[in-house]
Amino acid sequence: MKRLEYADYAKAVAIFLVVLGHTHPGYLPGKDWLYLDVCYAFHMPLFFVISGFFTKAKDHYSFDSWRTFLKHNFLALMVPYFIWGIVYMPFSYANLGRLTYGSWMQLRGIGTLTSLWFLPTLFVGRVACEAVHALAWKLKASDRILSLLSVPVFFVLGFLLPHHNDFATGWGNVWQYDIGLMAAGYMMLGVLSRPLFDRLSSAKLGWIALVFVVSLGLFTVGFWSERPLLKVGSDIMMQMCNADYGPWTWCLANAITGCTMAMAFAIFVWRLLPGNRFWLFVGANTLGVFVIHKPILWDLVKLSEHFGLSADDLLTALPATCLAFVLSIGIVTLLLKYVPQVFGKKL
Repeated sequence: MKRLEYADYAKAVAIFLVVLGHTHPGYLPGKDWLYLDVCYAFHMPLFFVISGFFTKAKDHYSFDSWRTFLKHNFLALMVPYFIWGIVYMPFSYANLGRLTYGSWMQLRGIGTLTSLWFLPTLFVGRVACEAVHALAWKLKASDRILSLLSVPVFFVLGFLLPHHNDFATGWGNVWQYDIGLMAAGYMMLGVLSRPLFDRLSSAKLGWIALVFVVSLGLFTVGFWSERPLLKVGSDIMMQMCNADYGPWTWCLANAITGCTMAMAFAIFVWRLLPGNRFWLFVGANTLGVFVIHKPILWDLVKLSEHFGLSADDLLTALPATCLAFVLSIGIVTLLLKYVPQVFGKKL
């Protein structure tokens, strides 16, 4: 199957924003870190929207089709989750149990890579979306209409379900099923919007630039409308890992306009640099960069502090991000050659 190249470019943009968003481990939302607030407004929904591009209904659903679906996604997502969770955590059977529980709160508690919350969340989101497609097939209903109706249902459930994320006593939810339903809402938006982005990808550059400028303008208005509403240290533009979404109306608006802005930018770059090996490699291996970059990045940030530089400043954070990005890609390239299974890939 031919790769959807502009989606790889969009994933490369998304993973760069993730690395940039991790430059400050002591991040307090709404403080002084403007660039971090921008990243957190839409960078994780962008991953889920892109994932939705590849979520589609099957011609037939059965026990065997579900078994194949679950096996494929478990190997691609949950096997790397457990591998890297164990690599980063101080090993004990108690910690292994908390890792299996799969919430961000538990990952944080055992001292492993907290970014791994994304993998069980994506797994739950994919299962939820597949269930909608299966229901449409079972009812002989329009898959597109049922997908559209599922979006508000997933968002409402994701917002309203109890999250159990109190830092003193909270455990989070098993495999973050509440956040997985939020993710499913964004994924279904990806299912519904892919035909529009496919059309945009073949449009004239002027139209692509116009979509970027308009979505940037809408995002800017939404961002500056939401930011004053945040309480320093308690609210955030959107920290999906902890089900902290900020004001829900602005959360959704900024996520949608931010994703549109990023997609238009990625498509524009793809049209200017089609088939670029670097962009395609990064887009095809975002999981690798995702699990490798954080220790490298934080060591670089600590090193910069010895020279009087601080990650509070984008001019410091950006070079550290770029260097960590490149070093992570180098390590991923090496591991892919010998143990691709650690990234959910086959030899």
